[in-house]
Amino acid sequence: MSELVLNPPYWKNRVSSDRDVEEETPFRTRRRAPARVSSDREVDEKTLVQDIPVSMQEVVQASEMEWINNTLQKLGNLSQFPANWDSYGGLPLDPFVRDKAVTYLGWLEKEDLPTPDVFLGSGGTVQFEWQIRGKALELEIKKPGTIAWLKVFPNEEMEEGEIARPNAGDLSQLTHWLTRG
Repeated sequence: MSELVLNPPYWKNRVSSDRDVEEETPFRTRRRAPARVSSDREVDEKTLVQDIPVSMQEVVQASEMEWINNTLQKLGNLSQFPANWDSYGGLPLDPFVRDKAVTYLGWLEKEDLPTPDVFLGSGGTVQFEWQIRGKALELEIKKPGTIAWLKVFPNEEMEEGEIARPNAGDLSQLTHWLTRG
């Protein structure tokens, strides 16, 4: 008899920017072997910025917020994952999704946030996760720029939604819930 694992839509197979492959379920996290990337060389910050696509370099160089720079470097690392990075047919980070993520991060540049965890979704999407004072906010950037969001309250209740045409105010409202709400 096979094991039943409940897997709601907001829990996905994903890889973190730290190159761990993990499968999340509401009940546990299972770790598998790390995904393989063509180069595990150690690089300095200047080299990392040079490896980031041009649109991301402009934001990195223009931003004074450390969390933005750290997040863009993580996003740049995820951009290097090849097709089938998870050995289950996982797609590489979609360039359109990457560019939308950079735009959305630019909208949040003035927000006082910690560096989020950044994950590559198996469909070529990217997910940002913040945790502050018992609350969590997850934002998944999908084609065509749609944002799926999940709020986790301190009492572990959840609220989720999707924004088809996000704007700076939408993202600010979500991050204000996390930091002030």
